Amino acid sequence: MSSQRISLRNTGAAAAHGDHLVFIDADVEFKETKGELEDK
Repeated sequence: MSSQRISLRNTGAAAAHGDHLVFIDADVEFKETKGELEDK
């Protein structure tokens, strides 16, 4: 149950477990890729 709650909320409980790092890394990677596409 707790793992599902963490996957749905990348703040609060997830941050306490350190899983927010995974969400942040994925979000940054997505933004960097989108930026490269916009520059071309």
